[in-house]
Amino acid sequence: THPARRRQVQREASWRAYDMVWIAGYAEILTVCVLLGTLYLFVLWWFRRDDIDRMSAEICKRYGLHPVNGFLPGACLERLPRYFDAWEDIAANLVQLNRKGLLVEAVDCMKLLDPHRLKGEEEWKRAYVILALIGHSYLHGPTIDFDSFPPSSKKKETNDDAKKQRNSNSTDDENLPPSNTVGGQPGAGLDVDEGKVKPSSAEATGLPGPKVLPRQLGLPWLIVSRHMGLGPVLTHSGCDNWNWRLVNPKEGIGLDNLRLITTATGELDEEYFHLIPTAMGLRAGPLIPRLMLLPVLMKSEKDLEIGRLLAEVASCLDDFTKIFAAAKTLIRVDYFFYIYRPLLQGFTTPHMDGVIFDAEMPGNEVDSSVFRKGGGRTAILKDLQGNLASLEEAKDAAHDGLRVIIRQKGGSAAQFAVIQLLDVILAVRQPRSIMAFLNEMCHYMPPKHRMLLEDLSRQLSGNASLPEYIARRTAEGKRDTATAMRAKEMSLAYDRCIGSLTKFRQFHLGIAYRYITAGSKGTGTTPFREFLKGAVDATAKTRLPCCTGPAEEAPHPLPAKLARP
Repeated sequence: THPARRRQVQREASWRAYDMVWIAGYAEILTVCVLLGTLYLFVLWWFRRDDIDRMSAEICKRYGLHPVNGFLPGACLERLPRYFDAWEDIAANLVQLNRKGLLVEAVDCMKLLDPHRLKGEEEWKRAYVILALIGHSYLHGPTIDFDSFPPSSKKKETNDDAKKQRNSNSTDDENLPPSNTVGGQPGAGLDVDEGKVKPSSAEATGLPGPKVLPRQLGLPWLIVSRHMGLGPVLTHSGCDNWNWRLVNPKEGIGLDNLRLITTATGELDEEYFHLIPTAMGLRAGPLIPRLMLLPVLMKSEKDLEIGRLLAEVASCLDDFTKIFAAAKTLIRVDYFFYIYRPLLQGFTTPHMDGVIFDAEMPGNEVDSSVFRKGGGRTAILKDLQGNLASLEEAKDAAHDGLRVIIRQKGGSAAQFAVIQLLDVILAVRQPRSIMAFLNEMCHYMPPKHRMLLEDLSRQLSGNASLPEYIARRTAEGKRDTATAMRAKEMSLAYDRCIGSLTKFRQFHLGIAYRYITAGSKGTGTTPFREFLKGAVDATAKTRLPCCTGPAEEAPHPLPAKLARP
């Protein structure tokens, strides 16, 4: 080969080798950069995830939330310690005591127990549930004809262990305590005819007036309610949040796998009336801590996360309607209206005008001095006034102790904190009359849940609301395609939430009309047609600001501090 040609070939080979070295070097540099970038993103994601988890944990601790079950606890206590057997034995046999008209006599002979022996919030919640069930049965039971409806056929449980635990709903006569004993303690020799209701100290004679609860029921009920920050009445928390269990803990959460721990009538109608909102609360549980992070997501402009969260809310509301639909087949209309609904009433009914509670701390009636931990007369009145809608001191020359008249409303769907939370999140504008009632119902919620609504409302009113935020991001999307796409997803998800909430409220209106059509008021004494129709209309009219006409008013959320009703 010619030398010049050989040198040219060698130079070309050298340049090719040189290029390969540079290409390999660039590839290595690029690989390192990709790895470093991936590591950087992973570290950011890790710390961001840790920060979100930390904030969620703080939210759960501050507001008494369960990370999975939300407003509901992880599990409900099914029986108090042995010291409280007098309460638990009556609760376990409440069904038969109500049906046979023996409850009043059983309570009148019950031993006065010291509620300060309760340890831990789960025990206090359990005491609140059973005392409220016994109290409502004591006050309203004598006016109800339980025998007018035959017991419904019970469904057998597949879980044998769960069946053994259901002593609270027993309907067997052999499980009743002897007629001359209460809770295993000797009574005053009760002399009653089976199935007959005799006049008791709680029944009003003549014109309706306040009924008097015996101290052994009324005083512990007051102390327990005071500790829980609630009034002594059967609330949504007591009925639905703190009185459920799973038939089979290994299975999923659904109506077929839920049962009440204690019931007043032993009927499936009663169980499903409470288990339906329980199932709804459990379905929404994982979303509650995340919804409380919405102001943080809006401040950080995490549009993608907000859109996904709203889509989950809409799906949850759709499931609410499906769960609610079970009421039509599981709850008998006539049984609910004539038997169970009267048990849920508050303390202002045609049969009574309030309830008189003996709030005086006892002296030598109990052998434990810790009974006086609750404070004196002034402390009791001050705390009660902070938790009750209506309270006045009962003046009676025959009694020197502190006695108070309490007039509380009964349980109401408006005490369901999840729906009030969604109204705040979605900035649904309710009429002022409805807002006043919703604010009042907040005082029938546990204090931490009430504080959650106040704090979230304050945060969203101090900054842009969710609809205003979506409208702003939509406007900014005119200059950026990616922002426009994310804003569109948020808008669609928000509209779906409003549609699903409207559908749920329309369904609730239909159910309420079906079950309370013979009367005009709900269990919380609200004119249900006007109230629910107003809530449906207000929800349906809710629009994003970019779609709101000039004649419409801006949404107004809950006040930053809920006023006393």
